[in-house]
Amino acid sequence: MKNNVTKTKYFTAEVKSGNQIVLNFGRKQSANTFGRMDFYSRILHSLSPDTERIWRPKQRLNVEIRGWPKSIRWQRTRELSFTGKIEKGTTLDIQAYSYTLEIALDSILEGTAAKNMAHIYTFYIDNKEDFSFVKYQFHSKARTIAALCVLYDLKPHPRNDLELNIQKKFGPQNKWPLDEDLDSYQRTYGDPSKTADELRNEGWPRFGDNTSMKVFRQVVIGTQQQMYQIEKREQTLSSRVPRTNISKKWRDELFESQNYTCQICLNKYDPTLLEPDHRIPVIYEADVLTEDNFKEKLMTLCRYCNQQKRETTKRLPPDYDWKSSPWAYPEKFDALRVKQGIERIAKRKNITFEEALQLFRK
Repeated sequence: MKNNVTKTKYFTAEVKSGNQIVLNFGRKQSANTFGRMDFYSRILHSLSPDTERIWRPKQRLNVEIRGWPKSIRWQRTRELSFTGKIEKGTTLDIQAYSYTLEIALDSILEGTAAKNMAHIYTFYIDNKEDFSFVKYQFHSKARTIAALCVLYDLKPHPRNDLELNIQKKFGPQNKWPLDEDLDSYQRTYGDPSKTADELRNEGWPRFGDNTSMKVFRQVVIGTQQQMYQIEKREQTLSSRVPRTNISKKWRDELFESQNYTCQICLNKYDPTLLEPDHRIPVIYEADVLTEDNFKEKLMTLCRYCNQQKRETTKRLPPDYDWKSSPWAYPEKFDALRVKQGIERIAKRKNITFEEALQLFRK
């Protein structure tokens, strides 16, 4: 270190004054990841939902993601630069902090992976009261980490909380330029039920001997909402669902082989509206895809039917027979069986077929 400047693999850190530090990143991806992880850490210690489920600045827990301490409040000032205000009374060793942050970023940006498998990203949450820590290994480095931070207080939270509705000036700084209207509000993430499913698959199962996530319904702000609660902070690695990386090549080949047609509603769609779906959800059967079997284990679904299947899966018992299910192998059943069910819903509600499908997106 020279003149309070430290250079690392991802950034240069410089102490500008007694309580200010500047990080200049070499790549946009590194800067965006830094801004996102800073937000997740603030969810733990400095943000809390109010009675209207809007996240606002408020002391929450005395924990933080390693590399993003509560003692530094970051502001993105340029595409590749952040300026941090160091909390009064805090002594910062710029070299030690830079080393810690470099390791933290490396574990998130690079990760590790076996052949054809999704990357595993490692991060730590430090408890500042007893100096303990918990190590996490996730297949996701985005909203699933945010969900863990939301539920980290071990209290029940409505699905609204997982959306992270927040004033933009307090939200994630993972994009540049920042929105000019920082006083407006945003929903940071959509589809909270899928986010909770992803967290479950990271090692907080809902069934079996190691159950550690509760899901139930409760009235919140005048409406019945799905509630989520984890019962322990530690991840059960033995319950984590392995995920194969579905490459663009596999996606394209799958869609083409099924004529860009949703296998449930039998409608043909633009590829941007299609998704590769595991015939048997990974929570029921481990996902081990290969070049030889991916077309057998996956099928093409439109976004709407995929969401409907996901919502239905939540209500099914742990011993549900997926190998004999029209949701897994619709081609083995009456080709229009599932489609006709959606049409009945549309008729009963006096809406179009597409509108009936879209109900499941809400």
